[in-house]
Amino acid sequence: MTLIYWLLFSGVPEPTYNGAPLSRWLDGSMWGPLAKRDGREIQKIHKTLSSVGQEALPWLTQQAGKGNFQHDLRLKYAKMYTSSSVLRRFLPKPAPDRWQTLQFNIFVQLSRLAPGTAYEERALSAILASTPRRIDRQSQIGLVSNFTNFPNRVLPVLLIGLTNAITVDWAVRGFQRFGTSATPVLYPLALQETGHIRPAELSLKKADPIAYEKLIEERGR
Repeated sequence: MTLIYWLLFSGVPEPTYNGAPLSRWLDGSMWGPLAKRDGREIQKIHKTLSSVGQEALPWLTQQAGKGNFQHDLRLKYAKMYTSSSVLRRFLPKPAPDRWQTLQFNIFVQLSRLAPGTAYEERALSAILASTPRRIDRQSQIGLVSNFTNFPNRVLPVLLIGLTNAITVDWAVRGFQRFGTSATPVLYPLALQETGHIRPAELSLKKADPIAYEKLIEERGR
């Protein structure tokens, strides 16, 4: 029991913003007491989240890395707490399960803050390792597109996104962020495309206009 408690509540100290732990701003808790009042409170929530800076990266990265394992432990802890009157006397009451909302917003913050920092690769790994239980594919593509320092890891994800009608627009925008570094991946694929819908060609056009013009010339020969 001590081990479970330590795994759930120990680690890097959680930062606080406007009098509340960051997790409460990220898991939707603050939308209840604040957002019901008026539009100014909603603006306060957005302003608080925008004020989160790189000082939060140690905690955000730690939480993202815990993933499903931490969630499963929380569920077990809640079940044990509910079933035992003895445990309820000595251990804190488990919080409502807002895990999915928390995880998604942690990824959003990491995508915004981690690129270009020492936490970048760990943050990217956590987002890439996410499962449908934690984040949908469309959101994953949008988030990893900010990690332009790791084209070898991100571009394969974007290529998969080009093959799905739901994610193709996100993938095209992602390739645009990588610019000419995406050309070696996109050019040969675009050269082989046929038909009216050519997502690789469109991606190349947005990522590297010069290479796109070369592609048009090569096709015209």
